[in-house]
Amino acid sequence: MHPEVGQQPVPGYRLTQPLGEGAFAQVWEARREDDGALVALKFLDCRARSATMIANEVKLLRALSAVKHPNIIPLLAIQPSSRYLLLIM
Repeated sequence: MHPEVGQQPVPGYRLTQPLGEGAFAQVWEARREDDGALVALKFLDCRARSATMIANEVKLLRALSAVKHPNIIPLLAIQPSSRYLLLIM
């Protein structure tokens, strides 16, 4: 899957527009369908990473999601797939 406007990469979130792209990730604006809130979905490309590397990244991200600070965007969820590690922020 290559992200496109209108797609629903995870249930409950519909892509609205791309926000940015780097060497290893794309960031999209999405609308949460249950309440209409706008969120950012970050698609981290996992094709060049081993399963162990992905598991370690998920552990680190879960630990970081506990950090609460006004200058840090909250991480709402992590959704792994075969191609992407999807961060919902």
